[in-house]
Amino acid sequence: MPICKFCTQDTKLVKAHIVPEAFYPVTGDSGQPMMLMTTERDWAERSHKGIYDVNLVCSYCEARFANYDQYAAELLMQGRHGQIISSEPNFTLIDRYSYRLLKLYFISVLWRASASERPEFRSVSLGPYQDRARKLIENDDPGRDTEFQTHLFQFDEGPARTAFLNPHTEYFDDIRYYRFYMGGYVTLIKVDNRSARSPLDDNHIQPDKPLAIGRLKFRGSSTHQLLLRMARSVRTPGWLDPDTRQ
Repeated sequence: MPICKFCTQDTKLVKAHIVPEAFYPVTGDSGQPMMLMTTERDWAERSHKGIYDVNLVCSYCEARFANYDQYAAELLMQGRHGQIISSEPNFTLIDRYSYRLLKLYFISVLWRASASERPEFRSVSLGPYQDRARKLIENDDPGRDTEFQTHLFQFDEGPARTAFLNPHTEYFDDIRYYRFYMGGYVTLIKVDNRSARSPLDDNHIQPDKPLAIGRLKFRGSSTHQLLLRMARSVRTPGWLDPDTRQ
């Protein structure tokens, strides 16, 4: 029997998404999720099913993620639960949200990406932090404020939602972060025991404070240029940007 990577039991495994399906874009008349996924050379392939792993977890352990996934999707993709209290040029502030559920959502995505053997997540490797992330999920505990410190951003235009860019490592002042793209959002998660330095020490997800979502300019950004190359590789540039059909 296969071994569940969360509970380490010999048991039947299930088809499990690393990033919940709700964060995949819905396009076309079918209303089914479709996405462009990066490959090693910035080429792309289409997918109607998203990215899932059949060698990751059992049904019992996958159910551990369900509340986190559902809450994050309802908050970030459907605008439920939270209440916008301020919308500034650089940030949107949301009050009345669950710090515990949202923080554990990002920790669970991080754990799933690290534990997965899917090629899209090969750059995510938590090493000794992987067991710590698993323990936090197991105990339904978001951990210390600075532990897996998470920053959330959103592109200012919708086209960024049409692609899944492979997560990768970034360093700020020699402190390691993982960058994830999902549903038009960009998340930076710190995987380092050292404290972050300003400005990344500010505006991260914190208990008893409004959720600060930073705004990123999409048009003309490096992400915009990458997605255009991807769209052209599958001959659908107008899907991403109607102004670039040439």
